Amino acid sequence: MRVISSVRPKYAFTLLLTFFLAIVATGLASSVQKPPTTTLIVKMAKGLSEAQARSVASRPGGTPKAFIPQLNLQIVEVPAAAVDAITKSLKGDDR
Repeated sequence: MRVISSVRPKYAFTLLLTFFLAIVATGLASSVQKPPTTTLIVKMAKGLSEAQARSVASRPGGTPKAFIPQLNLQIVEVPAAAVDAITKSLKGDDR
């Protein structure tokens, strides 16, 4: 009888600890949110490859999402708080 009674508290503690950690992890995961973003359509210089266009778009802090080579357009996702600064940076780049 004693063996069973000593195992139950250990099992209960482990179960309680696991439950607590799951709740904490879920709370932390839901509190970490991606900052708001804005999508820009950037006209690139003629003749740039997709790799070059991605490099130009990602340099000031943007995330390239798509490239349309026929129109020399790069779709870029940028943080909403930095739209003006990134737009100015991209306008100043001759590529």
